[in-house]
Amino acid sequence: MVDVDGANLIENDTYLESDIKMFIDGIDMLTEISEDTNQSGKTRKVILVTPIPKKGDQVALLTLNETITDTILINLTEFERKDEYFTYVLHKFNTVLYNGVLQTLNSEYYLPRIAIVKE
Repeated sequence: MVDVDGANLIENDTYLESDIKMFIDGIDMLTEISEDTNQSGKTRKVILVTPIPKKGDQVALLTLNETITDTILINLTEFERKDEYFTYVLHKFNTVLYNGVLQTLNSEYYLPRIAIVKE
């Protein structure tokens, strides 16, 4: 999570790790703050969230502190993958809507990286 100038809002203590929570469809999801190294080798703090694996829209409430809760809309579709023994139901992340900005994703199976810009 960064501001419009690119400053990491967790690293600069605008939001405290202990205050950040995520609820998806009313379910308290385990949210982890982790360090991630980007392609240029820079390490930064990121919020890791695992959406509920179901097709359609998911409403996520991102609590940043006692007074600020933002809404994120995540859209997924299901698809099947088969191998010699099993058929797997997987999910594709289609879009994420946050602060009026729609991000189209091209991510099959697992979690895409999205940039959340807090205005």
